[in-house]
Amino acid sequence: MASFFRWRIADKIIPVLKKTSSYDGLLRPSVVSTFVRVNRSPGQQPQLYIPLERLTDILPQKDNLMNPKEFVRLLRNQGLPTAEGFIDITLNESPLSVVFTVDKHVFSKIILMDICSNDEIMAKSSCLFQKVSPKKVIVDCCLPKVGETFKMAHFRSAIHANFIANINKTAGHNVTKVTHIQDWSLESAFLLTGFHHFGSKEKLLQEPSQHLSEVSKAAISEYRNNPDFRNEVNHYFKKMKEGDIDIISKWNYLKNICQKQLDSIYKKIDLTFDDVLFDSSYSSEIEEIERNLLRKKLIVIQDDGKVKVNINSDYEGIKNTFRENEMNSFLYGLSRAIFSVSYRKKKHDFDLMYHVAPTSEKNLFSLVHLLLKELGHDWSDHFQHIRLKNISHFKQNKNVGAEQVMDRAKIIMLDKLKRDLQMQVDETVEQMAEILSLSSLSIHDMKHRRNVDYEFSWKDVLSFGQNSGVSLQLCHAGLKGLQEDSDYIFKVEIDTSPLLEPASQNLIKHLSRFDEMVYKSYVTLEPCIILQYLFSLWYFIDKASNVMKIDIKEKRLIVLKARLMLYEATLKTLRRGLYLLGITPYETNYSPPDFVKK
Repeated sequence: MASFFRWRIADKIIPVLKKTSSYDGLLRPSVVSTFVRVNRSPGQQPQLYIPLERLTDILPQKDNLMNPKEFVRLLRNQGLPTAEGFIDITLNESPLSVVFTVDKHVFSKIILMDICSNDEIMAKSSCLFQKVSPKKVIVDCCLPKVGETFKMAHFRSAIHANFIANINKTAGHNVTKVTHIQDWSLESAFLLTGFHHFGSKEKLLQEPSQHLSEVSKAAISEYRNNPDFRNEVNHYFKKMKEGDIDIISKWNYLKNICQKQLDSIYKKIDLTFDDVLFDSSYSSEIEEIERNLLRKKLIVIQDDGKVKVNINSDYEGIKNTFRENEMNSFLYGLSRAIFSVSYRKKKHDFDLMYHVAPTSEKNLFSLVHLLLKELGHDWSDHFQHIRLKNISHFKQNKNVGAEQVMDRAKIIMLDKLKRDLQMQVDETVEQMAEILSLSSLSIHDMKHRRNVDYEFSWKDVLSFGQNSGVSLQLCHAGLKGLQEDSDYIFKVEIDTSPLLEPASQNLIKHLSRFDEMVYKSYVTLEPCIILQYLFSLWYFIDKASNVMKIDIKEKRLIVLKARLMLYEATLKTLRRGLYLLGITPYETNYSPPDFVKK
């Protein structure tokens, strides 16, 4: 990546800036280097630029920066060409910026060596992260309660939580991934009673969440119309709270079967947690928070039975009055959310906590934030709700579970592999179809911004086209196969001067921008930024591979080694991008890469 050049540009600029200002508080390489960007425009020589507006922003007075032409003249007077490879320094009028042109041979050598030989996390290898102070970060993922189907909303929460955890780790933070499972409420007793009357152990073992969903529907009608059933539910819940061994054993039986099904889904999407919180272990603490809110009159039960949250009227757009529901108590949900955040703060002493959940939970977490403040927790601003837009397609098909979607995706992918790639189905191809279909589902979602609704169609999701999960995975497989088939390994003395083709230079230039895109994605917590970069990377690889064939009969080893080094740097960058997104790279060399000439 381009940090080497960013540091050198900062070293050149700072002495000139100090001539115009006595204030040097922010005139440090770690600050100035972060303003430098790689010019994406095609050209014979690579260029980096620094907007003069960014430099004036760090000076105490806006007019402290000298005339731009004079500024460039002083920079040029330091000597050209330089040992670092700078061959020209010019002024660009629009936007107003100083442009540093680098010798393409020096640029290629330094960029490729840095990528191939540097395995440090970006917080250590890129100057863009030098200003980021290490923090304790909690990432909380929204998952279904016991007996609830794992929906696509949960799938989206899981993949975005994975990404946010990964991007914060690469920024140098200490990240803990957590979740909070609702496994203890009147609803639990309701489900247990319903299973006693309407359940089937055989169906439960076959499709746990789907069967319990059917049981729940049948039990709702019974609960509304049959006082005896209602009394039985209350009796079960009373016994659960009293610690009745028989009742708790029956509930744990249901819970463990549901958890086993969820664990198989988590394994598929590579979802793991460092800390899992269960309501059943802290029911008394949650009830105490509920009593405390009522005691302090932060929560009031009105005469009409509605629950009112007493918040400052200045907060517009926040609903604060709710109809209480026995089966889905708002007061209980609010209390458990407050407990969850408070518990994480006490246990982990986090600097930042992200709760990744649908936008539909916006009102709840706005109230949690306000009530934490009212309860005297000045750290409440460190808790953020990362909102995921509710996707219309999934709202219209709300009874369809994510597991059904994943299974269908695999079936369609298998058919495409047989039809489009003429593959014979065996265990390896089955595994390939699962990896490609899961990564396609994740990538199709993450290539959109979190707050944007999008059309969901199988044609787009499982496309083999350029901007798809399949294209990235098969590109990775081809590059990985090329690396494994090669008799040559990366060495620092490899000569990159044969990489003269415009296509190879454009690819190297794009590789140099990876840390820029990772940093931008870290600041915004938007995975689509990295994905757009990877789609462009695929485009540049495709262009380069058309002219940079790997001829295994090539007598000019210097050319062969240089091209292999470029492909190795590309593979490493693509793999790092996929890992940041939480995507398992496909590594089986299903066929020789099409740019290997035999």
